[in-house]
Amino acid sequence: MMSKLAEIEAANQPNILEMIVYKPFQNGDMLVENVPHTLPNDEEAKPYLSHKVLLQLSYMFRYMEKHRIKRLSYHQFEKAVIKIDQPKRTKKELIDYVLDEWIRPYQLVKMKARIDQFKNPMDEESRKAQEWLNLFHKTLEALPELHRDIIKKKYLEVKSDGKYSMDVLVYDQLHITKYVYYKQKAEALYRMGLVLSKYKACYE
Repeated sequence: MMSKLAEIEAANQPNILEMIVYKPFQNGDMLVENVPHTLPNDEEAKPYLSHKVLLQLSYMFRYMEKHRIKRLSYHQFEKAVIKIDQPKRTKKELIDYVLDEWIRPYQLVKMKARIDQFKNPMDEESRKAQEWLNLFHKTLEALPELHRDIIKKKYLEVKSDGKYSMDVLVYDQLHITKYVYYKQKAEALYRMGLVLSKYKACYE
């Protein structure tokens, strides 16, 4: 299996052996068909969504929500060349958005979902909390493996005192350099922001 650093270096170079598989992608009750997933050369790795595809999906789901469309083909949307009037956020704004509106509330929403499941799993608040978590994890799992590992180890696997792991511990565990770690952490948060920015983030 390739090292994490080798994966990053390989990702930055053209790869004629890279393959695409077409699979549906669903968010809530909206479904996009024939979404191109990149198939890594590593047979153990899962297919993932490229930066370009994630950006396109964010446009599609905004369009579908606005026009109350439940099902749409990825390629049909590309051909339509639909433009959505919405201010474009910078990379830093999207990263800050994900940290403030999704990462920081994560543990509280997770705890609430568990408590509500025992009390009344059919309750509206319980359902909303679980949908929030499902959307978060679906977006996370669509990222490349290294991005998923960084987000999970840094932000989701909190210590007993509720604090996040130190960055140096995370990149040591992943056997990558400090430079690669910070670059890929920012990219992971940015990719999540592209998808999650269209939703009402903070669970109330």
